Amino acid sequence: MLKVSDASEGMILMKMRVIVALLSAAVAAILLPAATSAQVTEPEEDMEWFTEYYNNISLSGDPVVDRVEDAINYRWGFGSPDPAVDANQFSARWETVTDVPAGTYEVTVSTDDGMRVFVDGDRVLDAWERQSETTYDAFVTLDEGTHTITVEYFEYAGTAVAQFDWRLADPGDDDQDDTDDEWTAFYYDNTDLSGTPVAIDEVDVIDFDFGDSSPFPNLLPDNQWSALWIRTLELPEGEYEFEMTVDDGGRLYIDDDLIIDAWQNQPPTTYTEEVELDGDPVEVRMEYYENRVDAVARLDWEPVDIDETIEPVADEGLLVDNTNGGFTRGGAPGGWELEDGGYNETFYLSENTDIQANPYEWVRWYIDGFVDAEPGSYEVYVYIPQSTADLTESAPYWVHHFGGYTQTIVDQESNEGEWVSLGTYRFGAGNLNEFVSLSDVTGEDQGTTSVLFDVIQIVPR
Repeated sequence: MLKVSDASEGMILMKMRVIVALLSAAVAAILLPAATSAQVTEPEEDMEWFTEYYNNISLSGDPVVDRVEDAINYRWGFGSPDPAVDANQFSARWETVTDVPAGTYEVTVSTDDGMRVFVDGDRVLDAWERQSETTYDAFVTLDEGTHTITVEYFEYAGTAVAQFDWRLADPGDDDQDDTDDEWTAFYYDNTDLSGTPVAIDEVDVIDFDFGDSSPFPNLLPDNQWSALWIRTLELPEGEYEFEMTVDDGGRLYIDDDLIIDAWQNQPPTTYTEEVELDGDPVEVRMEYYENRVDAVARLDWEPVDIDETIEPVADEGLLVDNTNGGFTRGGAPGGWELEDGGYNETFYLSENTDIQANPYEWVRWYIDGFVDAEPGSYEVYVYIPQSTADLTESAPYWVHHFGGYTQTIVDQESNEGEWVSLGTYRFGAGNLNEFVSLSDVTGEDQGTTSVLFDVIQIVPR
């Protein structure tokens, strides 16, 4: 009579369960009507993982523990999965069989130390190395049906973390909606953007030099691949020059109008085209393919000439801008940028600060000399220049007036090219230090928006 160890017997039972699951799925596919498969819209949530733990880092020999687990979501710290498993120098293998709809899936793992993921025997993520806790993402495109997922892990020393998750990342997924700030990127393992993308990502800018590789070496070949980047862009009305650099081919569309057509094999080549925009949101789409050797893809734009003729609110009153003696600014010298445009053709810009405890920039527009000579009630206006920057929605203006000071929050993003009233106040009568002030402490996430400092006008009321 043949005898097997307890560990070997457990491993055999697990393999039998995998085979049974595969046979069950195959029988179901034969017996159920075709419409049944279309009802599958997400990966199965209640997945059973057939698990083996080894007292070595190579998954070799017999496992010391085998069991069924519901998820791979572990932070063992300096411990281990089981008293029979050593706290260091151990490894694990999880395997499951699941039915999925067709699509591209995002696989996310966090591991300390090494981990790798296989789908139907193909390695889709490889982080098999000693490391502190690190998170990795990978994408895999699957046909509808039954697939086997295998996750392998080893812990060398110190703390132990093993976490695995995955989700359907389809181009039509609500979580992949375009935003004003990011490009949604789709990558294909061919040169004509055909079929299902093998990877979907979000990027801040299109400014890539992949050399002789690709953005996802585990999913895309070094050559013969393509990419599509899409975003919604909202710029002030005016004429803009778009500049695209590609090696090899590229095309640029704005609202489905082909602006630049450079769909050909070529070394790095730059193309420019001027486009008139009406100030409404537009969809910008850049298509790209890599044939061989170097892979370069870049896109940028800038206003050709922002026509900004600024008329004062009224002929009377006082104007103070960055070219006047009443304009005073402070903060870190390196935090300022002098931009073209605005009143008297220049204005200042700084990146926002989240809280006042951090270094920040500020401006004061002094008006006390004028209002001391003519005390009374004045309405205070500020002008927001046109800019291609992402502007703050929470610019904190303060008006220092007779009897106190008042804060008004201004949405600069929504008021480009406009005068905005901060209200009417009494000034003069011997009150000292009457001014309007603005800082870049907006409360928004640090460095995510820009604050503009240009001109104010006070008008007698």
